[in-house]
Amino acid sequence: MSRRQDPRHTRVPAWHGVFLAMLPKILSYAKPAFRHLAPEARQEAVQNVVANTCAAVAALARRGKLDLCYPTVLAKFAVARTKDGRMLGRPLNCKDVASTYCQRQKGIVMGRLDKFDTAENEWLEIVVEDRHCGPFDIVRTRLDFAAWLPANLA
Repeated sequence: MSRRQDPRHTRVPAWHGVFLAMLPKILSYAKPAFRHLAPEARQEAVQNVVANTCAAVAALARRGKLDLCYPTVLAKFAVARTKDGRMLGRPLNCKDVASTYCQRQKGIVMGRLDKFDTAENEWLEIVVEDRHCGPFDIVRTRLDFAAWLPANLA
């Protein structure tokens, strides 16, 4: 094991203790802010708040301003960023429909592309619908896709 990988030689940054001391207050601010979300989405949002506040504390430490670290202010800022769809480590890409930022900016709603057909007792794939096209276009797409699908699955 090299010296770098040896856990006895890893140095803990000075700001780490400051952040850990603030963590309970950050969590107590973040959890109620996302109480309206489903459990998995709520947990993801709270963890994003924790990551954002950790990055903010590290940035303040690099500037030598650890005395300006207030948990409620940092948590409030991180909650606002999370609600705006700004996830730490993910670029704001308005062209990526899977991005929460894009979904919020353009009003896109993502859904599943499969459903269980109880009559046939099998899973079916459904076609994505564009709500701006008429019923004729939707029916035509579904019929064409259904005719095309079995030939291309074999």
